[in-house]
Amino acid sequence: VPRARHLDAPGWVTVRGMEPIDADYGLLVDNLLDLSHETYLHGGYIGTPEVAETPITTEVDEGAGIVRVSRHMDDAECPPFYARSTGISGRIDRRQDIEYHAPCLYVLHSRVAPTGSVPAPDGSDPDGFHTEITYAITPSGEGKVYDFWAVSRDWATDDAEVTEFLYKNNRTVVMQDVDALNLLQRTLGGERSGYRELSI
Repeated sequence: VPRARHLDAPGWVTVRGMEPIDADYGLLVDNLLDLSHETYLHGGYIGTPEVAETPITTEVDEGAGIVRVSRHMDDAECPPFYARSTGISGRIDRRQDIEYHAPCLYVLHSRVAPTGSVPAPDGSDPDGFHTEITYAITPSGEGKVYDFWAVSRDWATDDAEVTEFLYKNNRTVVMQDVDALNLLQRTLGGERSGYRELSI
């Protein structure tokens, strides 16, 4: 059984919510595994040009049933979601390391830090801000899914304003996904029989 220990671990604070989506669960999985959409859909919150511009690495562990997708961005713009909650001013090094435990648990290990700040050889990371973003993807019927989400952090854990900011802003991001996925599902449902998408 996959674990998400950060949800109740000492030294971590979590905000959470759930949004129903009128779309197939596979569309939500696709959305979460391809974070390049952050640049276009979530600009002003978590999206910056570097997310779409930076290549990814992908690894499939068939034995464990895990898909890993990583995107490492050096000297990137700091999106408002992190700038306002961490106090970082200026550019950042940003890591997005996804673990998708098929069929339903998604964890994004996120690290942001001022550009050039790297973890110490002993593994400590005093300049880094770590966020674990979790989704429990739960089909609720034909073409419908419950989007259970959580954002856990290991910084500013006693700051109620940061907690409220992250809750409100992450829910806004989630609702942007909800609107896009609902529209996508309606569009797909209206396609004529035999329609095929062609990538060029």
